Amino acid sequence: MVRNIGFHGLYRGDQFAISVEAGQGDVRFENVYMGDGATGDGASSVHGPGAVVLHHDNEADVTFRHCNVQGFPNNGFHCSNTASGSGSVHFESCFGKNNGVATFRCAGGDDLIENCVAYTDTTDYGHDDDDYVETNGRPVWVWNGGPVTIRNSHFGDGPYPNAIVAGANDAPGRINFESGGYRGHIQRATGSTVDVGPDVSTEPDLSIPDGVPTTAEAAASRAPNRTSICTDGDADDRFPHAIVFDGSGADEPSSYAFEATAAVSATRHDAPVSGGDVVRRQPVRGTVSDGIDAYWFEGDIEALSLRGDATVEVRYDGREATGDGGSIQ
Repeated sequence: MVRNIGFHGLYRGDQFAISVEAGQGDVRFENVYMGDGATGDGASSVHGPGAVVLHHDNEADVTFRHCNVQGFPNNGFHCSNTASGSGSVHFESCFGKNNGVATFRCAGGDDLIENCVAYTDTTDYGHDDDDYVETNGRPVWVWNGGPVTIRNSHFGDGPYPNAIVAGANDAPGRINFESGGYRGHIQRATGSTVDVGPDVSTEPDLSIPDGVPTTAEAAASRAPNRTSICTDGDADDRFPHAIVFDGSGADEPSSYAFEATAAVSATRHDAPVSGGDVVRRQPVRGTVSDGIDAYWFEGDIEALSLRGDATVEVRYDGREATGDGGSIQ
């Protein structure tokens, strides 16, 4: 589980801030705030940076609960790789606003959107003048696949004319919209089907769901402080998971803090961090500038905060995915 993460300030990275790639099993993100927006200034992608992407090699069933994602020009939750049948994504009590391309983007038949809200309006998060900005997005986009279930969720269109879109790549998508509400148009592309149940209204409740953090500080402050006498620095099989802070190419240093539910090792064979091998107290704090800080850890990530343009990747069973001392990208 990854929980209690707060991203503070306008994100100016080039890629997705969070990338999820895990083997078969359950992965949960809970109480995450990414609501201060992002800008495509200097980004190589035509869409600019995104918030969360589910990697095409992911095989895990991933749940996002109590997450707040706003103002990212290249998707809030880019999870349409579930169309291939590897893994699934569940959104539970999440909120998204003004995410370009889409806020909730998924595709698999086991995917679920429940107790969620997404819409667009004219809020300016500090974007540039490119064609792809935060208001050019669909609250929901189901790619080829499905049926995706939507339950007790509410969506609203804005400058982009569609609240819900089904279908992509000249192939149909399928949605069962059981309950909730929407404002705007539902687009059924390429023979897609969107079954709208009798409990769906055209007067959506667009308020933030209960439990969703509204600031970075509120998200990060929910984790208790913990003292932990940890590793001898060998980073052996005791520490199967990895967390990587990548500041490569960033204009300014980025500061971070994180807390795990068990021990942390500050040594990786391919990317040792400065400051010694023993992590004696949590939260673990550091600063990364034009390089990589990486750690092995036991248990789960319970809290994380980041200030700056670095990207963060948490990889469970990271040693299996990379090999001992292998590279994590």
